[in-house]
Amino acid sequence: LEQALHERLGEWERAEEIARALFAFFPEDLETGLSLVNVLSRAGKDRDAAATLASLRRLPPPAGSDPRIDLAEAWMLDDQPARRLVLAERSAREADARGARLILAFARVQQGMAHARLGAPARAREAYEDVRRIRVAIGDRFGVAKVLDNEGVLLAQQGELAEARRAFEEALAISAEIGSVFGEAWASRHLARVLAEQDDPDAARQALERAMERFVELGQPASRAATQAMLARVVLDQGALVEAEALALDARSGIAGQKARSVEDVIEAVLAAAAAAQGRRGEAITAVERSERLLAASGDPVERLDVGILCARARASSGMTVEAVVALDAAMAEARRLGLVAVEMEARLARAEVGGADRSARPDPAFRDSLIADAERLGFTRTARRAAALPPR
Repeated sequence: LEQALHERLGEWERAEEIARALFAFFPEDLETGLSLVNVLSRAGKDRDAAATLASLRRLPPPAGSDPRIDLAEAWMLDDQPARRLVLAERSAREADARGARLILAFARVQQGMAHARLGAPARAREAYEDVRRIRVAIGDRFGVAKVLDNEGVLLAQQGELAEARRAFEEALAISAEIGSVFGEAWASRHLARVLAEQDDPDAARQALERAMERFVELGQPASRAATQAMLARVVLDQGALVEAEALALDARSGIAGQKARSVEDVIEAVLAAAAAAQGRRGEAITAVERSERLLAASGDPVERLDVGILCARARASSGMTVEAVVALDAAMAEARRLGLVAVEMEARLARAEVGGADRSARPDPAFRDSLIADAERLGFTRTARRAAALPPR
């Protein structure tokens, strides 16, 4: 109970101390070992977590082959989708053989996330649909809300904004009804991105602020900081440069001393864009370079491309138009190859706006026209509005 309390408060050092003590007393207890792995992973101690998993694999059967061991390792491998998929598939097979439907559902979620990262959205969708059927069958409404949120993220990436919004709103309604702070936090955060794309920044801001409040309740400072960085991007998009910079700096202070690379890269990119727009070229380039160094370690193509587009915008605003155009052209091509429609639309908008500001880099007029047509067809209202405001020639 004491360990659970410290986990809820985000006091990972104290939670780790208790979990280690329990595992030292009960080194052959699988549940105690998995609990320690969870705490170590959340505390950013992946090496220690991996060593604990290795010791659990050496337990005599059936404990040593329990599918939750592979599942725990898969959960840690956010930047290694290929390895994550192998572990999730093995866990799913073992869970299915044991008739462990709940564990099978967890494994299928990990498969879905890995497929999405590897550019196989159809297989990811199939996995999530399987999970939803299992969750509904066992009456797990919390699990249904979670998988709706997973589906919504996938739909949004594929450019199906209306369907994504419905999934997030359903997940949010279920979470509110059953009192799931966790579900409300994530569904609100993901819904905000769709609302921003649909050109409703006020609603997006409200959703992000609600998510930030929920992450505070959950004791998850890194998730709160990541959400605040998203809010900074929404504010930046509206031209409120000083506020965007202040939000990003506050988010940075919120993760001081934590392992949060995927949050830091966004924060640095926002700071770069804000500095560049205010004419602080040297500061902007330094922040871009910091963000790009952090991005180099990412195995998530959505993160890498999305934050890279913001960095390219900062480079263009700092007078480095050629470098920005090269980066944006590459981002468009990779997003198209991976079927990441939302990222491709953002790269196309950035490319058009860079050209709108610098005549020498202006793309063919047909580029702008096709962007407007695609944005209107897909419901990317913000993109359509901004592209329409650009000079046609």
